[in-house]
Amino acid sequence: MTSRIQKAKAAIMEYAIRSSKRKEEEGKTGFTGMLFDFDKTIVETDKFYEECWRRVFTELGLSAEWRKMVYKFDGSLTNSVKAMIGRIIEGVNIKGDDISVITEEISKKIFNPVWLGQKEVEMYGAKLEGDPEVRAARVLADYKESIGKRMITEEPERAKELAPLVDGIQDFVKMIPPGVLVGIASSGRVESTISPFIKLYNLDAVFKDRLFGEESMREAEEQISGFVYKPDMGFFVHAIYLLGRSGGRIIPFDKGLYIADNGKTDYPVGIAGLDRSMSVLLVNTDPARLQTSGERWVASTGSFASLLNGIRSDNQKGEISGDNVTIAQFLQTFSMN
Repeated sequence: MTSRIQKAKAAIMEYAIRSSKRKEEEGKTGFTGMLFDFDKTIVETDKFYEECWRRVFTELGLSAEWRKMVYKFDGSLTNSVKAMIGRIIEGVNIKGDDISVITEEISKKIFNPVWLGQKEVEMYGAKLEGDPEVRAARVLADYKESIGKRMITEEPERAKELAPLVDGIQDFVKMIPPGVLVGIASSGRVESTISPFIKLYNLDAVFKDRLFGEESMREAEEQISGFVYKPDMGFFVHAIYLLGRSGGRIIPFDKGLYIADNGKTDYPVGIAGLDRSMSVLLVNTDPARLQTSGERWVASTGSFASLLNGIRSDNQKGEISGDNVTIAQFLQTFSMN
């Protein structure tokens, strides 16, 4: 696993060097590429995923105990096993980064077949590959994805009811200047969830085919033999590379902005590393929780509406908080011609 991570980091640095040579060519003071997370940043998906799992259990006749495991976490699969630690198992308090202290007994409970998907298998080792519960998890995860896609296409109004757009997102994306490349970078699946929802809400004109999810990250692993799942930096670097390639250019790190929700998580989204050269804008977030995450963070005081107020106001203080340099760069983006 270590060698794969090292290869990924090497590829990241190579891209950083190449992209730095293109900075002057951009000729802009604002961001030239914006990547959005999907779940809870564009669409409120919690209730939708809960309904997908309910249908999985009903159709397959799975036990109430399995239902209980899912509903304990609002019905949605986590982006990483780390997000589950200390939450699923009552009375166990383990910090998200302290994986090494997990005992064999606790691990078995955390790596429950309801939760463990392809991403987690890749992250936590080949030793799980032979586990029948892991194979069962993949089948369940795939089945849940197919049910979700079917609901979006065959029951669009029900899908909208369960998964409304995040408040203010439509108005916000309309404000993004046409010269800025806009895409989605998520650990979710494009084919079964992200793309159908983007089309359902008529946002395909904004995001076009710039949707980078689990499939894109799997492709990246094959290319660099690396480790590219959230919250690893490789995930975001590969996504910004794909975004630039879609527009026939390279987007330097300091011209890229990642927009995500961090309102209910206790760990940073994971992109403030690597020279702190790529910025993150967090919505639905209490700025006090960011602590010392990195000087290039930007935080909304609560919503996309507050970001819009900051853009439209001569004095953005109170609307957007964080690193002043990044805030200025964010506001300059929306003054582009």
